Amino acid sequence: MVSKTHFGIKKVREGEVFVIERNERFSKTLNPRVHFLIPFVDEIAFVHSLGETIVKIHRQHNVTNGDF
Repeated sequence: MVSKTHFGIKKVREGEVFVIERNERFSKTLNPRVHFLIPFVDEIAFVHSLGETIVKIHRQHNVTNGDF
């Protein structure tokens, strides 16, 4: 979990993307590296993980009108 407060410098780790809001509106996204932000103006609104997640899908039966 990443705190939303910062002191001007924020490091984004590999496999994550930060969404930055300025004045409660979307400003930019931060890719992995070190970034400089304006304290009390730029806010980390969301941290998105780029890791893969496995979703189990149950078997589905197909119904068609043709003979395939």
